[in-house]
Amino acid sequence: MDVIAKLPAPLGWIVGHAPLSKNALEKRSWLSPWILVKTLDSILRGIAQAFQEPVGAIASGLTNYSAVLVGTVTASLYPVFFHLPLTLPVWGFMLLATVFSVCIGSALGSILSPFKLPYFTLPFNIATSIAFICMRAHGLAGLPEEAIGQVNVSEAVQWTEVLRGSLLSVGQVYAVETVTGSCLIIAGLFLCSPLLTVISVAGGFFASCTAVLVSSAPYSMIYAGVWGYNGFLSAGCLFFFMVPSRRLFILAVVNAIFTTFLQAAIAPVFAVSQLPVFTYPFCMSSLLFLAMASNGGMDSKRVTSLTFPEQHFIFHLKESNIEEISKMDNP
Repeated sequence: MDVIAKLPAPLGWIVGHAPLSKNALEKRSWLSPWILVKTLDSILRGIAQAFQEPVGAIASGLTNYSAVLVGTVTASLYPVFFHLPLTLPVWGFMLLATVFSVCIGSALGSILSPFKLPYFTLPFNIATSIAFICMRAHGLAGLPEEAIGQVNVSEAVQWTEVLRGSLLSVGQVYAVETVTGSCLIIAGLFLCSPLLTVISVAGGFFASCTAVLVSSAPYSMIYAGVWGYNGFLSAGCLFFFMVPSRRLFILAVVNAIFTTFLQAAIAPVFAVSQLPVFTYPFCMSSLLFLAMASNGGMDSKRVTSLTFPEQHFIFHLKESNIEEISKMDNP
């Protein structure tokens, strides 16, 4: 019998995964005045359900432990190190870092589980470090009062150029910075796999838009597609190695966004040696997300015989139908 079930009624509302609270809220409609309480309950139980994390891990708080640390530590240390108050953009970076911490935790769990090793607070450390570096790159870092000098006037973002940059990011995969070259690559990719084309281009678009958040003026490198090509590769990577699904589409977009955060985090380090980031952000991010998507919790699975996404999906349906028939024949 569940230990929680033996607890006195008051404790059943708050201890463990709070089963009494959960059961009570399940009886309430989302269209009732209880919507705020249900929303808060959902947030507090973490975002891990979107990634199909184990119920036990969610109930015990393992999936959102690092996310809680991201929030508390960022709120405490940001004003101290960056000499500025918490603003709406900072809260936005904090929110993204909490999402990333869950993704990183799931990936590290998949990598370390064969060795029976815990990942401790590594997800928090990685996600928070990336967020702090990206906030500094975006210009959200101030100076001590004694060091305040002239303030540079920031350049307005030209969103039409950002859109053009997301298109150029396709060609930048091959170090080609022309619209014609990018269009030819898209056309060739579309002949191979329309599905892979759509998700890859979407990845380049979201990566280019994210780059505006994690960098500061001038934005010429975004307009040239340099900030989008890693996201283009990252989004397409998951759809090539995994069986396509709706949840995988969301994960691919998150991968493209996280890749851009990684690029912003490592770019200053590479710049010291006058090196570009190449495709390191794509490699690091996609390895993590592929590990997470392969941990058995997703509704997609790894492809054993690689061809192209559409055929992967058809083969998956056939295999699923064969398994269902087999179960019916052998109950």
